[in-house]
Amino acid sequence: GLEDILYICPVCGKEYSYSSKDNTIKCNHCHTEVTLDNYYNFITDNNNIPKNIRDWYLLQKEIERKNIEDPNYSLTSHVTLKHPHPKGKGFKIVGEGYTTLNHNGITYKGTINGEEKDILFKIENLPAVPFGVREDFEIYHHNTLYYFIPDNLRECVKWSVVSEQMYHKYLDD
Repeated sequence: GLEDILYICPVCGKEYSYSSKDNTIKCNHCHTEVTLDNYYNFITDNNNIPKNIRDWYLLQKEIERKNIEDPNYSLTSHVTLKHPHPKGKGFKIVGEGYTTLNHNGITYKGTINGEEKDILFKIENLPAVPFGVREDFEIYHHNTLYYFIPDNLRECVKWSVVSEQMYHKYLDD
């Protein structure tokens, strides 16, 4: 499942291009192959590949930090929205729409229980956006838990990484 966490190829820069089999991951764009050893280090002939999972994840943060230097940067996904079931029976779908992340924060434009909504979650209130691998990214706001499920489930990690970098940029500015 590393391809769901390590979403940027350090060699060609393509996103969501990796697939895995056993302890090997391969970029389906540039065909770079990487093997994970028993000590969680990467074995490869390519010097562009980070040494381990941590270093690769930190590289993604660095790449996204550079990407958000663009004042017009935004990330948008079509999402299904779930809220906790009022009777404690897990989560239920309450709507669908679009989430957009930019320097102001994350905006949800879509439906909630049949009503059109336009909600801004301000960047200063988003020090972290938790995510479930191939599940969702989550925001807790005004005593409500928002579970956003993007159409491309591999985007969940990117929402977390980019929003964290946006928050740090907000603190630095």
